Amino acid sequence: MHRYATYTILALALSAFGQAWGGEKYALENSSVKFELDENGRLSSLKNKVSGAEYAGGGDLWRAIYSRGDSLENEWLPSDAPLKISKPSPDKILLEYGGQFPVKIECSLDGGQVLLKPEVKNASKDLVLREFQFPLVKNIPDSEKSRVIWSRSGGAYAARGGQSLRKWVEGARTGYMAEDYNAVERSEVYPGVLALNCFFIERPKGKGALYMASYDDSFQKTLHLFRGRAVDGKKERAIDAGFVKYPFLKPGESEKYPAYALAPVGRWEDGAKFYAKWADAWRKPFKPADSLSSSNGWQRLIARHQYGKQFFKYSDFPKILKDGLAADIDTLFLFGWFKEGHDAGYPHYSPEAEQGGDEALKKAIAEFKKGGGKVIIYYNGQLIDAATDFYKKLGRRISVKVPGGSEHIERYKFGGAGTALRTFGNKTFVTACPSSAEWLEVLKNLADRALGMGADGVFFDQLGFMSQVCWDESHGHEVPFMEVMGAKRKMLEKLREHIKTKNPDATFGIEWLTDCTSDYADYVHNVGVYTGLSFKDDCGVPRTDFVPLFQYIFPETRTTDRDIRDDTDVKRRVNLAVLRGWRTDAEIYRCRATLAEAPNYQAYLKEVGALRDKYRGLILNGSFRGTDFAECSNPRVDYSVFTAGDKLAVAVSQSSADSMKAGFRVPGFKFAESGEVGGCKVSGGGDSAEVILQKDAIAVLIFQK
Repeated sequence: MHRYATYTILALALSAFGQAWGGEKYALENSSVKFELDENGRLSSLKNKVSGAEYAGGGDLWRAIYSRGDSLENEWLPSDAPLKISKPSPDKILLEYGGQFPVKIECSLDGGQVLLKPEVKNASKDLVLREFQFPLVKNIPDSEKSRVIWSRSGGAYAARGGQSLRKWVEGARTGYMAEDYNAVERSEVYPGVLALNCFFIERPKGKGALYMASYDDSFQKTLHLFRGRAVDGKKERAIDAGFVKYPFLKPGESEKYPAYALAPVGRWEDGAKFYAKWADAWRKPFKPADSLSSSNGWQRLIARHQYGKQFFKYSDFPKILKDGLAADIDTLFLFGWFKEGHDAGYPHYSPEAEQGGDEALKKAIAEFKKGGGKVIIYYNGQLIDAATDFYKKLGRRISVKVPGGSEHIERYKFGGAGTALRTFGNKTFVTACPSSAEWLEVLKNLADRALGMGADGVFFDQLGFMSQVCWDESHGHEVPFMEVMGAKRKMLEKLREHIKTKNPDATFGIEWLTDCTSDYADYVHNVGVYTGLSFKDDCGVPRTDFVPLFQYIFPETRTTDRDIRDDTDVKRRVNLAVLRGWRTDAEIYRCRATLAEAPNYQAYLKEVGALRDKYRGLILNGSFRGTDFAECSNPRVDYSVFTAGDKLAVAVSQSSADSMKAGFRVPGFKFAESGEVGGCKVSGGGDSAEVILQKDAIAVLIFQK
């Protein structure tokens, strides 16, 4: 037996021993979940009462990090503090820790969830409480078999290639940057790279999952932490998981956090429903503009690039439209339409005088629309070119600052035929602090300019992406500004209102999925869409790491595929986009060519476009339901369910065999019709249908109540 397995079994055995032979226990329990702490406040049980799955490993619930003078990261543990634990009522446990950093934790049940509400204080004379790591589930059982699902780019297995939680964490290394001999860590930050403030530890073979969430509508920076803690004389690792907040409390200050949730669930979808219910209280989704609802996607093209090369002129618009319509793609998503070129000169966007300036672009847009097309104008929502007059006059003052007062810097090294640009770079950017009212006015004026040229929509890059923590006290916000994404949400609300007041039919788009920003956008241009094959499932079928977590929680969100940049592996990836409810983002040669340069892709989009057009109300504009409502006889196929009104669609495809059969049953519905691309045979009656799919074929089965 492996030593780490011995350690986990020992921890659980000691927990069980204490329960049987001594040591008071404090438990909350209902028909769904059992939550139990021992007399030292350690988690002795976190059990799914239905399945019997146990997730507790007998560890402490929290860990704190403080600074003393120049020593910036020091550990404070529950064992360093006196503890009073009580049960003031049958449905509540209260933990009160003393010492220089008093911690109070209120524990209760809400259906299948354990809710934990902590308050932390700094009672020291001269220390700063920097981090509060809570709740921690330590010594996770079955870590060598379990996998993590998190919300990067909307949802995915955190480790590629089917790696387990343990293998993924133990593979983390920092060189000599951190104390790897004490712990190795995997982590990511919400909101920004992570789209949701929750994650799952999933057991293998459908044996359930542990749902962990932070229900915090301040949207402050929260780290999702997976930690391999050294044990047994630093010979082995115990695996812990939890969240980290960054209060930076000075002496005398305190912070009371909203509830965290722990829930042992049967499927990750069960936990996702908990998150959706919480988010209903603050999310404000809007009906997308008709110009988006009627579109299958766009060609994303860069007219002039950062390094000066001109790929398209306004006079090329007729050909761009023709090449798009040949793929049933009616929209031009236009980057680099200004003199400086893409990712340069922001936020000046100087008119292309050689082509006739904004008036010439306005005329070209009008002709494009007359031919049946739509145009979206690109801006960046936060980058400021440090070489511009804007930066010298205003940008320096409103930019995000890092500790010490320097500016947060970003560089995007685009290049052409040579190597110098990609090696050394060409442009340097700072980022605008979203608390700045002056920056909001800049964005409003840019939107007015695009709408004034007749654009169907305005897009602001990076506005769903994480803003860095700002340390500039002159901005009037708290320092450090951990709630910077909450400020961005407020900025987006005002920007959307401005755009829709000017033109209610215009689309407003942003980049990157995050729950705190996406509800104000008509669509989100997503990043990192997980269409590459990564591992084989239990049936031996190659799979991607994608998990439709965000779409399942927020089925009204409209987003896109990405990364199909040439004519290879087209059908499989386009089919995945249909199954995931995504629109097309065609970026041939990284936005340097039209779809005419990828004839196979162009032709296949035309075929799939007919399917999208026929069932648009379901598979593009309906609600994504994962695999709910439909029973499938064959686990080797990929399928998704969409609903709208009294109709339901099952979109199904396969790319792993020459031919494959699958049967579907949809209780409460009757099979009505189907549409297919790529070689399918469909038959059905009553609440059932059967489909035979050739390789890379896709079918849409329609059921009606």
